[in-house]
Amino acid sequence: MSRIDELRQQIDACRTGSDDLHLPELSELAQSIGRDGVATGSAVDAAVAREFDRSQRFDRTVGSALHDVSVPAGLLDRLLETTTAAGSENASAETLGTAVAAVDRGISRRRWALSLGAAGLIAASTVAVAFVFWPVSPQDISLLQLADDVPKWNASVEASADWQGSPPESALSVYPVSVLLQGKRAVVKWRQFRTPRGERGVVYDVTPRGGATARLFVIKTPHRYAVAPTPPPTTLKGMTGGLSAGAWQRLSSGLLYVLVVEQGGVQLDDYLRSDPVG
Repeated sequence: MSRIDELRQQIDACRTGSDDLHLPELSELAQSIGRDGVATGSAVDAAVAREFDRSQRFDRTVGSALHDVSVPAGLLDRLLETTTAAGSENASAETLGTAVAAVDRGISRRRWALSLGAAGLIAASTVAVAFVFWPVSPQDISLLQLADDVPKWNASVEASADWQGSPPESALSVYPVSVLLQGKRAVVKWRQFRTPRGERGVVYDVTPRGGATARLFVIKTPHRYAVAPTPPPTTLKGMTGGLSAGAWQRLSSGLLYVLVVEQGGVQLDDYLRSDPVG
């Protein structure tokens, strides 16, 4: 193990522009690079000093970019939810609260590594993950873009091993579907789904017996898609892979519905009620 590897935690823990090198916990690093970060004296390791300087410059660059970024309301709750879902039982609410407060005060990730210990590192990592839950500015998504996306969505779930049996009521209540289906068509199986944009949803397999494979994507999204507000769906032109697809979006609930049938030329309306409600 190199000297840099031995001192990595101390290098990462030292905040740029601070007096951290005077802390007892960082005495070994201070001796290796000089108390003030100046390479002087026989005990100084030039390689460590260069790595320390590189690390400090990196922190200054990142700090400047994030200086005006505030902590969004409700971040702590989202951190707790994310950590629980990931099974990280070691990061307590108190520790996560400390991490959020640290972000708000502008304390760097390097200070967390020194002061929070193992549980704090979990919390700090979760803060990074939580960026995906920050509010997203709504975008206008064109039909051309959606038509390009859908074959990729369908291909990603086609061979997936994550399919489950009949969907539970909890899924159906959040992503309703039953009132949309024509006649006695039913959900054969389902699975959760997430788009490359980070939108969450589910996919219901609504393939009729003896018919072409049909899937209904139901996605919660803040974006506005250029499709009809209710069925009959807006047909997606130029679909690849021999697919037929149509979409609509209920702006009141933010739910985007995309029906995909793996057989070109299929009448999508045959799969849907003419007057869906709910």
